[in-house]
Order: sequence, then structure tokens, then C-alpha cells
Amino acid sequence: MSAQPPSRASDLAAKAKAQNASRRGVFKALTALGLSMAPLRAQTKLQDRRPPFPDVKDQDQDKVDSRLAIAQFEHEKALKDAEDLASLSNELKDDIKKIGNFVVPVSDIKKTHEIEKLARRLRGHLQN
Repeated sequence: MSAQPPSRASDLAAKAKAQNASRRGVFKALTALGLSMAPLRAQTKLQDRRPPFPDVKDQDQDKVDSRLAIAQFEHEKALKDAEDLASLSNELKDDIKKIGNFVVPVSDIKKTHEIEKLARRLRGHLQN
């Protein structure tokens, strides 16, 4: 009987099969380990939770109070700007009635610029 040496192709196939099997085994082990650790992670997360601080409500109330104060201040500024805008527009209206045709004083042009500034500022107050 003569023993034939194994062919080179079958050696390579056997090595590849062994490598794939070991890779699969490692993957299966890691997956099983990860799945078994999941309940433990959930337990530690629940244990790490801290009770809420007793003064959190006081801090929230301070934030609300400061926001309310800011809103009231913005409202007062908006009212003042609206009054200024109304008075300037009435002055401009009266000046235009007095002037007549084809003549516009520089002071009236300055009033129109001031009216535009007040209108933009008022729009900003109202949008915030």
C-alpha cells in the first residue's frame, strides 16, 4: 500500500475551515458574554440613580422668577418705545401739515429715521 500525500488544495481548505470555526467560536462566546452581562448593566444603572435634590424646585422657581422679571422689563421697554413711536409719528404728521408742498425740513427727515429705529426696536421686543 502506498500512502498518498494529501493534496495542497485540501490542506488549504482544511486550514480555512478551522480558522472559520475558531472565529465563529470566538464570536459565539463574545455574544453569549455580552447577552449575559446585559441584565447586570441594567441593575447597576438602577442602583446608580440618585434621588432628586430637595432644593431643585427652589432653583427652578428662581429661574422662573428671573425670566418673569426679564419679561416684565422687556414689556415696559416695549410700552415706552410704542409711546415714543406714537408721539414722534404724530409730531411728523403735524409738521407735514404745516409745511406745505415740496419743502421738507431736515428735522423731519431725522424724525423719520428715529421712527424707523423705534419701530425696529419695538418689533424686536415683541418678537422675543
